[in-house]
Amino acid sequence: MNIKFLFLDDTDTSGESQVFYCEEGMNLTLQAKNLGSGTLDVEVKGLSDAEEDDFTVLALTDLSSGETAEKIAAEGLYRVSLDGIMQIKVVNNNTAGEVKVFGVMSTRQ
Repeated sequence: MNIKFLFLDDTDTSGESQVFYCEEGMNLTLQAKNLGSGTLDVEVKGLSDAEEDDFTVLALTDLSSGETAEKIAAEGLYRVSLDGIMQIKVVNNNTAGEVKVFGVMSTRQ
């Protein structure tokens, strides 16, 4: 089964998505689009322990090049492994509202 999330869009005012629970998730595929004139600087952060509140930056795989990165710096499709991750959020380190990040989570069935 796939679950769809809109993490960030032009209505975002904080630069940070809400926290999404992904205990049953296997992979998350993200599509990032630049809505502004600047460059992208987006991180996906995760927690493995629901009792903690210190999110860690997760590694991404750029699906066009196959390279691994710590942040989204260009428009495109990216994949994140959710193995062992309980919660995720997406953080835009640039101007709020200038990036759209949409995700589809593949779950265990």
